[in-house]
Amino acid sequence: MYEKNLQIPYYIVFDRYSDDFRAFHLKTGHYEALSLPDQKLWIPELNIGLGLWEGTYKGIERPWLRWYDADGTWVKTEIERAQAAEAELEALKARMRAQGLDPNAL
Repeated sequence: MYEKNLQIPYYIVFDRYSDDFRAFHLKTGHYEALSLPDQKLWIPELNIGLGLWEGTYKGIERPWLRWYDADGTWVKTEIERAQAAEAELEALKARMRAQGLDPNAL
């Protein structure tokens, strides 16, 4: 049987029981451990990073793996995006009311 090496460039391990976050990069056919300053890994080929974030997700407070952008800002979860959209909508409605408009009449 023919086996093909997939050549996955990054290998990332997160142990949710010990919160151990490690990453390896494929170089010349083998994986080398990467240093993770601030528990973050920037992946230049994808222009995104993965890091250990401390917070609440789905009602559970603990460290979580989370994507971050080039500015170091955590990428919003689906729930956070929905909450931000709702807050923006409410702010828009408040501005409409302040101008004497009924946002429900549209």
